[in-house]
Amino acid sequence: HRDLHSFPTRRSSDLSTTAWIVDGKGNLLTRDLSHAILPGVTRRVILEVAAAAQLKVVEKPFSPADATKACEAFISSANGIHPVIAIDGNPVGNGSPGAVTRRVQELYAARAGKPAAERP
Repeated sequence: HRDLHSFPTRRSSDLSTTAWIVDGKGNLLTRDLSHAILPGVTRRVILEVAAAAQLKVVEKPFSPADATKACEAFISSANGIHPVIAIDGNPVGNGSPGAVTRRVQELYAARAGKPAAERP
């Protein structure tokens, strides 16, 4: 689980990983593809498994203030999906990985073909 210390001073597009937040309706929010973000494989797989599981994804920029108000947050990279439990020491949601984040981790692990013991 991660505490992002520099996130509040940056936009979601400034990170080398893909930032995701979950709003109060359970929607996944992530930045839309543009010249400012690379279309990573992990991001693409998350979008595919979310759609298959009927999780709504909204692709649009979000601010640090949006992230600190989120119910859940996680980052994705070539290493997989990592819950964010705090930003600058302030808890995201209840301060622990949420149900949507855990569901996305499970869906991603299943698509990646990881044995159950290696799943988050």
